[in-house]
Amino acid sequence: MIKVVILLVLATLINQVWSSTTSNNYCIEKERQALLNLKKGFVDDGNRLSSWTSSSRDCCAWRGIRCDNSKTHRHIIALDLKSNDNNHNYLGGEIGPSLLELQHLRYLDISYNNFTKFPEFIGSLRKSISELKHLEKLYRSSNSFTGTLPKGIGDLKHLDTLNLSSNSFIGLVTEVHFKKLSKLKRLDLSDNSLTLSFNSTWVPPFQLEYVSLRSCKLGPKFPTWLKNQKNISRLDISNAEIHDEIPTNWLSPLKFLDLSSNKFHGPIPPYLSNVSILMLSNNRFTDLKSFLCYPLQGSIKVLDISNNMFSESLPNCHWNIKELIGLKLDNNNLSGIIPRSIGLLNEIQYLLLGHNNFSGNLPSSLKNCTQLQILDIEYNNLEGNIPSWIGERLTNLIFLRIRSNHFYGNIPPSMCHLQFLQIFDISINTIGGLIPSCIKNFTSMVDERKQSHIAISTIIPLYENVIQICEIAMWLMWKGVYREYSKTLGLLKVIDFSSNNLSGKIPKELTNLVELVQLNLSRNNLNYTIPLEIGNLNKLDSLDLSHNKFSGVIPTSLASVSSLSLLDLSNNKLSGRIPIGTQLQSFNASVYIHNDGLCGPPLTNSCFGDESSNGPQDHLGGGDGGYAEDSEDWIDMSWLHKGIWIGFAIGFVGVCGVEFVASKLEEFVIWM
Repeated sequence: MIKVVILLVLATLINQVWSSTTSNNYCIEKERQALLNLKKGFVDDGNRLSSWTSSSRDCCAWRGIRCDNSKTHRHIIALDLKSNDNNHNYLGGEIGPSLLELQHLRYLDISYNNFTKFPEFIGSLRKSISELKHLEKLYRSSNSFTGTLPKGIGDLKHLDTLNLSSNSFIGLVTEVHFKKLSKLKRLDLSDNSLTLSFNSTWVPPFQLEYVSLRSCKLGPKFPTWLKNQKNISRLDISNAEIHDEIPTNWLSPLKFLDLSSNKFHGPIPPYLSNVSILMLSNNRFTDLKSFLCYPLQGSIKVLDISNNMFSESLPNCHWNIKELIGLKLDNNNLSGIIPRSIGLLNEIQYLLLGHNNFSGNLPSSLKNCTQLQILDIEYNNLEGNIPSWIGERLTNLIFLRIRSNHFYGNIPPSMCHLQFLQIFDISINTIGGLIPSCIKNFTSMVDERKQSHIAISTIIPLYENVIQICEIAMWLMWKGVYREYSKTLGLLKVIDFSSNNLSGKIPKELTNLVELVQLNLSRNNLNYTIPLEIGNLNKLDSLDLSHNKFSGVIPTSLASVSSLSLLDLSNNKLSGRIPIGTQLQSFNASVYIHNDGLCGPPLTNSCFGDESSNGPQDHLGGGDGGYAEDSEDWIDMSWLHKGIWIGFAIGFVGVCGVEFVASKLEEFVIWM
């Protein structure tokens, strides 16, 4: 009897311990079932939610789930299903009404997926489970839902973070969607087809700190409800169809503001000079002086006012943005000289002034901007010699583009001090002289280990414990087409000296730049032969040597550059057989035209006297070549064989044909 009592007591204790353990260590069963039901509406081709199974008791351990650590309950407080998979392993399908069982949810993030429907009735937390099941069944059998956001989401009163960005939601968002969200701090609805329509007198129940509504429709007026938000530190309402002025009496402690791709006009308020990152591109601003010259000590770090309607000259005032790291003024109609005051920006790293009408010389005050990594002044009317102080003082340059101006003179030898240079574009000017042999000092184009800039970017501290990484996006001419590069910009290694008056030969040292991806020397007066070592540039994707005066043969080493997708050797004086290999024969014959001495595939003319072999090859590395070396030039021995045939012909024709043949031979020698 005593044993029985002891066993009963032990059983009771074990049961209590088990109950306590299950209650403290596992999620609430009702919420676990809600997640399993939610999963039924998902398309999960990548099996991201493989941990969400009926056999797994603790949903707090499932992927994307976080629970309250309270000792008395284990409610689900965070649902994080955002996709950040480089393999595009997105979730799709529908967000079903089971979400409403997660009544203690504080954090909801389903961004960067492909959810298309979010049923309208989802928000009523007062509905019974049976009603929800009925509605779920009704929802699945209906084709009438438009994919709008649920009005009932406004009843998830514990939410402080709501991120539905980058999905396929459509329709109206009204104040009903936020009626009980008094704790909401972070709101991101960007990159959906949503229209936010609020009563002009509506006062939100929340004070937001982070707002991103990019590509949602908010306009045409600046949203009144945003003016009542006093705690916003980060706001993105770009591409929001707003046609208005920026409020002048806004007191929000903004650190990041993106108003780009709207139709903002009027003055840029001076208080915005204290926003750390200010993006105002693609608008209709016309007055820059009142912003730059206002007597404030601004703390702005990045300013993008490209693609606006500025048409005056840059003011030569005491600029109030001396902490500036990045300035984008490209694609405006700014004119006059670049003022000396720009040299006051001695912390600047990125300066983009391209596609304007600036004239005169580059101001020498720019040599004070020794932190510059990007200097882009393409498509202006600037003139003069390339300043030698660029190479002497701006030694941190990664990207230098002076394309399409009126620069002349020679390439200063000091440019070879730019060891970090990865993109060097001086095309479409009237620069002459030789290509300096010290070009080999561009060590970022030589040593793969020196590629420290996968993306050209900068880190901006916004506020306590929060930073913003700003990646620089640039438009580059690539294979004759302008393309935008950002994440891969730092991987490009480009030299473009095209459309100038350069003369002489390609220095052999250029072939040391083995990390080059694009080389364009076209439309110059370069001559002599193409360096035999050109094949060392085995990462070339694009090579253009057209419209020069190159003679001799195409080096056989070029056939081994398997990465080439664009080649142009046309309009030169090249001769001999095109080296045989899968690479050079794959191009259209047009890339070799107007080289009267070239023969062999893909050209239709055969090489004289040799139909079976690869024909004459450059004698490099001790092979059986058909060329003899004379200093750094090469002589095509195939003409020697042709001379033998000519001699035979002269002997065969005899006395009567001597004058005729001799005259033709003279013309032939002159042509050589």
